[in-house]
Amino acid sequence: MGNFFLGFPVARAKIADMISATAPPSSHASQHEKDGADEIDITDLPGGGGISDLYSDDNLFFQTFFQSLDNSKNVETGSGTISLSDGRVRMEAGGAINDAAEIYRDLDYLAPAPTWSKTRKFKARLLMYADADCLEELWIITGRRGTYKHFGFRVASGILYGTCSNQVSRSEVALETLGAGYYSEERVLEAVFTPGSKVEFYVDGSLIDELTTTLPTGAVSAERLISLYMFEGANSKYCELAISQFKLYQAE
Repeated sequence: MGNFFLGFPVARAKIADMISATAPPSSHASQHEKDGADEIDITDLPGGGGISDLYSDDNLFFQTFFQSLDNSKNVETGSGTISLSDGRVRMEAGGAINDAAEIYRDLDYLAPAPTWSKTRKFKARLLMYADADCLEELWIITGRRGTYKHFGFRVASGILYGTCSNQVSRSEVALETLGAGYYSEERVLEAVFTPGSKVEFYVDGSLIDELTTTLPTGAVSAERLISLYMFEGANSKYCELAISQFKLYQAE
């Protein structure tokens, strides 16, 4: 009986050559190593040829969609309120003088401690509202507000600012006028911190401005991942800060 290969008669010697041959198909020869031991060259990729481990001790990733207020410190002052509504956390002033609401989240002491020597950035999607002539003050930052170490955004009397502090003094830059009186504005705010260099402020994806002074350093306040604060001053007006998403990333 003759020898068959795929149903066709083929000489025995030819079959042996077909089985023992090691060369790749001629049409692919230029794309493979000659011995078939192909390798992937990653030496030109960023970071020395590897991909940064998001969960290493040098990196930190934090995100919340505010499906719950658990594990946050929530402070209500006067008739200020904090609630969950329409997929957002809402911080509201009830219209009395000195109403305030605050939410913050510190990193657990057992986790690797973050410091201001690392690149850090955060992004927040939020709605900001204030009645006409409201003496409001809103903070959306990582770190601690005031002159404590932080960077992020502040709203005061209808003006959106970029802010940062080194715990000795604070700098800020005006980014946008939300309204001369009443306003109701939704924004995506992003701040990018480069240690010892600058903080860049983005509004709806566009770089607006940056700060290069009073940058935070060291470890103090670095464990406070998110700080949200809303305050209504002396005019008994209503203001609101509503956030649907906040995410922060820190890496070497």
